[in-house]
Amino acid sequence: MLVIVTALLVLTTSAWADLTGDVYRIPGNLMNAGPLSGFGTHTLVGSFTASEINFFVAGPQGSSGTLGQFLGYVPGNVTYTPNGVNSALTDVMSNCPDSASSCIATAYSTLIVITGSQFFAHGASYTVTHDDGMVMTVDGNPFINAPTPVSPTPTTQTYNGTSGVYGYEIDYIATNGNPEVLQSTSVGVPDGGMTLTLLGGALVGLETLRRRLRV
Repeated sequence: MLVIVTALLVLTTSAWADLTGDVYRIPGNLMNAGPLSGFGTHTLVGSFTASEINFFVAGPQGSSGTLGQFLGYVPGNVTYTPNGVNSALTDVMSNCPDSASSCIATAYSTLIVITGSQFFAHGASYTVTHDDGMVMTVDGNPFINAPTPVSPTPTTQTYNGTSGVYGYEIDYIATNGNPEVLQSTSVGVPDGGMTLTLLGGALVGLETLRRRLRV
């Protein structure tokens, strides 16, 4: 029985892992999130690897958190490689908090493009809390579309595609100052057919073992 329960737990829980990210400086303020191809001007700031999507800068209002604060919210989660241009972890992510008129002409925001792959289960719910906007694709198909600047907001979407391991991309933008948030958890609900197949196979294996023990 323990074998069966363990197999089901592997399918019913899902967490982001072994992801990579690229950090870009984008001119402008109050920007919407979207794929890098949608921004005419951008500068690669640096790249990172991480073990979970858990990035956060709380405040205060009227200022902007640094890239180091954002990526370093969970100690040891991120390995960061600077690109050499505006790449210091001490640089702020958006330099025009609260739409201050004095900085509009030189305003910039930070776009973070995260990619990875993981198991997506049919019927699973995936929640991303974000400030500001973010969009997500799975296997190249739109999945979460919440691109506009917002206060910290949890956005939940149910995956209705075929269960399997797929690549994903998350495009997140930090704009207009603190707070700056990108955090995600996922609750997997396995595809019914896959669960029954695994359960059936496990039961067959146990029955075979039981018969061998009786011989």
